[in-house]
Amino acid sequence: MPKAKPKMPPVIQRCSCGALPPIVGVIASRRATAGKRCFVGCTRCGRVGEPAGGEDTAVEHWNAGMIKYSGELEEVGG
Repeated sequence: MPKAKPKMPPVIQRCSCGALPPIVGVIASRRATAGKRCFVGCTRCGRVGEPAGGEDTAVEHWNAGMIKYSGELEEVGG
């Protein structure tokens, strides 16, 4: 019987600011909200992907462009 090849983890794509891993990486939350405990974030610009239940899913969300916070702040006041 042939052995099954191990599944390769998904590769994290470059952030819109140009950062690559290790600046962009999977972050595990201490408090899981509705079973979503991991997300991908960029420490250079603050961009954060949608939370997911596992690292593989979090990377897939990041690569698909599912962004929770873009890192761009609006100026308040005048």
